[in-house]
Amino acid sequence: MESARKKGEVQNDSIKRAIDKAFEIGCSNDFQYFITLTLDQTKIDCYNTELIYAKLRTFLNNAVKRKNLKYLIFPVLPTLLKTRAV
Repeated sequence: MESARKKGEVQNDSIKRAIDKAFEIGCSNDFQYFITLTLDQTKIDCYNTELIYAKLRTFLNNAVKRKNLKYLIFPVLPTLLKTRAV
């Protein structure tokens, strides 16, 4: 039980560090736009992160080449949400 608790604390610390770093990166840049994307489950399996990554990577690579897009992504994985909701 103690080991599981320590593992949970380490994971929570890791998540907090990642959030803090993301906040630091976000605040140190002057963004013109902010968007939130939601996936349509009838068109793509929101649990298949490899497929989502492949499709998003293609879209973003084109936008970088054509429009000189610069972006910062923070994915919220459904498996993480499901774990937190329990």
